[in-house]
Amino acid sequence: MTLKKSYMKKPQNLLLIDDHPVVSDSYKNILEALRTENRIGPYHADEATCCESAFKLIEKKIYDLMFLDISLPASKDGLFQSGEDLGRLLLRTYPETKILVLTSHDDPLLLNNILHLISPKGFMYKGDVTTKTLSEAIIKILNGDTYYSTLILNLLHKNLSSKIILDFKDKQILYELSKGVRTINLKDKIHLSQAGIEKRKRILKETFNTKNLDDSALIEAAIKKGFL
Repeated sequence: MTLKKSYMKKPQNLLLIDDHPVVSDSYKNILEALRTENRIGPYHADEATCCESAFKLIEKKIYDLMFLDISLPASKDGLFQSGEDLGRLLLRTYPETKILVLTSHDDPLLLNNILHLISPKGFMYKGDVTTKTLSEAIIKILNGDTYYSTLILNLLHKNLSSKIILDFKDKQILYELSKGVRTINLKDKIHLSQAGIEKRKRILKETFNTKNLDDSALIEAAIKKGFL
C-alpha cells in the first residue's frame, strides 16, 4: 500500500514525551528520515521526560501531535500521575491536538480505559513498534487518519464488553492509598463524601479482583495492570 504524502503548509509542532531519552531519540530519527524523504513536512519537536516537564510545555504551546508514553514519573503535586492524566487534560483543553499513545502495557482493562478517556488518534504497543510501523502511524495521523497497531486492536477486542472505566477520582483514591493514606482520611484529600469514597473503593476492589483482600493487594494489582 502506498501512503499518501503530507501537504502541510506550516511547520508542525510535535511533543515527544517519554522518560527514556533513547526512545525519544529513536522517534526523532524516524521523523527526520520522513522529512528528508518528503513524506512529512517541516516540523519542530520538543521533548519531555515526565508529567511535570510535559505540562510546562503544554502550558506554553499548542501542539499538532503529541507522542505520549503512559508510564511517566508523576508530578510533585500528584495532579498528574501518569501519561493518561496528561492525555485527558490535552483532550479537554486542546481537542485539536492529535495524540499518539505508545505504551508497553498490555492489560486490556488499562488499554480500554485509555481508549475511552483519551480517544487517541494513534495507539501502539511498544513491543510491536518498528521503524516501518511508526512511520506509517506518523504519516497517517498527520494526514488526519487513525492508526492502531495489531496487538492493541486484538487486546481491545478482547475487552469490548467491559463497561469499567476508572475516572480521575478512582485514580486519586488508588494514588492516596498507595502513599499510605487511610480510607478514613481520604475525604481530606478527595472531594467526596466518606460513603462515596467507600463505595468507589469497594468497586475498585471488585474490578481488580481483590474484594476480600487488604488495601496492599488492591495497590499491588493496580500497579501490575499499569494504573499506578
